Amino acid sequence: MRKFPRPTDESVLPANAYSAPPRTTERLPKDFGLARSANRLPIAAESTVNKEMWTLLWAHRWGFFAVAALQLLTTTAALVPPRAFGNLLDSLKKNASDVSLTTTILVVSTALIFQAIFVYGTKVRASILGEFVLSSLRERFVSRVIELPPESLGYSRFSVSIDGARWVIQDGDGRVDE
Repeated sequence: MRKFPRPTDESVLPANAYSAPPRTTERLPKDFGLARSANRLPIAAESTVNKEMWTLLWAHRWGFFAVAALQLLTTTAALVPPRAFGNLLDSLKKNASDVSLTTTILVVSTALIFQAIFVYGTKVRASILGEFVLSSLRERFVSRVIELPPESLGYSRFSVSIDGARWVIQDGDGRVDE
């Protein structure tokens, strides 16, 4: 006779189902690692992050608007071929002799050409916008880090030059040459 609960037969479970973790497993605290990293650089509060995000959105609002508009045009162009084929099928149901296949082919090919153009434009504008946003974030970060004392960057000497610290931050290099 089996005792309840029955053991889980993992062979009949779907691919995304897993058994529960062992009872001795402990969850990591939400502030895991913050004490160590808090000594290096200041960590922003949620309100500061939200303020920075809205500042970035406002500073690059026309870029975000252009990307969103191009994405909307791309989606609209992608919706034209199914509609054209649906209209073709409807006209075939009503009267097979009154079907204009040439018009459907022209509409679909034109929509696909416009969609390809809009996809290219969206990718280009989004890449340009991403570069501008990342460069402005990097500039703000560098200007704020330069204002910090060298100890907060992990340097114990005061002989570290500001230009050296700037290049360390920009290039991601772990050493400072004096």
